[in-house]
Amino acid sequence: MILQFLIALIMAVVPQENLSWTRLPDMQFPRSGHAVCELNGELTAIGGHTTGFIPTATAEYFKDGKWHLVPTIYTHDYSYFLPLADGRVLLGGGSAESFGIGQTWSTALYNSATHSFTPMPIMDRKRSLCSAAEFTDGSIVVSGNWYAEDAIEAGGLGEVPAMLKKASQNRVRPWMLLSGPDDMLIFSGFDEHGNLLDHPLVDRLAGDSFEEPLFCQWHPFSTDGPSTSTSGWIGDISKGDYSYLIAAKDAEGQWGIMLVRNGHFSMLPLQEPVPAEGPGGAILYSGVVMADPAREVAWMQGNDAGRHACLLKIDYSEALSGGEAAISLLCTEALEGLPSCSGATLLSDGRIALAGGMDPDNYTLSAAVYILDPYSDGKGVSSYRLGMLTGLLTGAALVAVGLFFALRRRKKQDGDLTEAGPAPNREEELFDRIEALMQNEALYLQKGLTLADFAKQLGTNTKYISSSINACAHCSFIEYVNRLRINHAQELLRTSPGMRLSDIADASGYTSESAFYRNFKAITGCTPAEWLGR
Repeated sequence: MILQFLIALIMAVVPQENLSWTRLPDMQFPRSGHAVCELNGELTAIGGHTTGFIPTATAEYFKDGKWHLVPTIYTHDYSYFLPLADGRVLLGGGSAESFGIGQTWSTALYNSATHSFTPMPIMDRKRSLCSAAEFTDGSIVVSGNWYAEDAIEAGGLGEVPAMLKKASQNRVRPWMLLSGPDDMLIFSGFDEHGNLLDHPLVDRLAGDSFEEPLFCQWHPFSTDGPSTSTSGWIGDISKGDYSYLIAAKDAEGQWGIMLVRNGHFSMLPLQEPVPAEGPGGAILYSGVVMADPAREVAWMQGNDAGRHACLLKIDYSEALSGGEAAISLLCTEALEGLPSCSGATLLSDGRIALAGGMDPDNYTLSAAVYILDPYSDGKGVSSYRLGMLTGLLTGAALVAVGLFFALRRRKKQDGDLTEAGPAPNREEELFDRIEALMQNEALYLQKGLTLADFAKQLGTNTKYISSSINACAHCSFIEYVNRLRINHAQELLRTSPGMRLSDIADASGYTSESAFYRNFKAITGCTPAEWLGR
């Protein structure tokens, strides 16, 4: 048992440099600012600019061991890129001139079956560094702009779009996430000049914009290159679950993973921080989370300073039910021709393709193409990992022995709870302890209360608490805390009719009135004023 733990500890602490890779023939054009995707089983690169920062009116697809060139109707450098449900791809906007200058009106539809482009009605306004998403009614919603005023527009495929509303703030590459069958959230961390927004706002198609308190600490990240808002989709519309994973950064530059579920924002709990260094130095992450819901994992790709391709693996399933997501870093050996920043896409078989990118800037680009395979054995374990192995063995063995006895003590304290979680009767006993501590100490009124903090106070682990609340209260830990907070707010509304809503929100454990308002309506089905009226 200790030996197994020792091996697991070494694997968790040391970067995993056993990532298999294959190099394909180079593309016909070096590219950056282009779209990379798999269409009709073919790896495809569309648009962007080539060496010298000059837009290219070409696309190319890989078939029969070589790249085939396709002329485009318009250049699509820093355009939006939207895969449609029928397998075709819609592209729109982009830079009007070399060097990323200006915006364009144009849109075009790419059919991978015929390898041809069809012109489509122009957008409501010229755009570059914009985003697009397909709404539940089939309409195409577009937002975002570079060095120009933004607005939100929509229209059916093949129809002239119309402006729906002005954006609450100008921004580039906004995320556009369905939050329900009749609403969509639109937000970005960057303004129209690419600068960090001090206070990012969230626009809604079916409601007013709002401030998200989480954005005060964590900034949602957007990439320069064309990406799709569905890349981080982990939901299930048939179950009414509209969930996404997106990348975020804090003020110190630490990466995190943000969970957006049915319009609510939270940080995905991670077992350890996202690593900032690979075997060759600092990692430049793309900032695009590529989710693979069938395997319940997600990936974020990056290249380090030593030209090692890196994949951050996020096993997110436990984190969705109150636990923590396990993360690990997989790295290749140094790869010839690997640019500092690549265009990446998740393939249907679970592999990740890298195609082109900056080497090292927008004037000198790469045409290199690599396929990374995280599910097969690597081409060997690098000296970086082997060099650390000897030094870790002694310390890890001591840690393993200490943890072994600590786990035995903890197991005894928790009343013989098994690794698989508490038995049904133990779940009820644990829930009684949860309720007693929560009520006696009024912990639900503590701002920023986390599952890990609560587990520490109760003297058990997050998995058991989550399992107990799920079984006995039929909800997650966050939902359980919000119910208690809203019950407290209802009591204040009854007993203190002159109290301001902002003060009630603060006294109920919320960091903002908007968060209180949303949770009140989600739990009671009405606003505080409507609830009082009833």
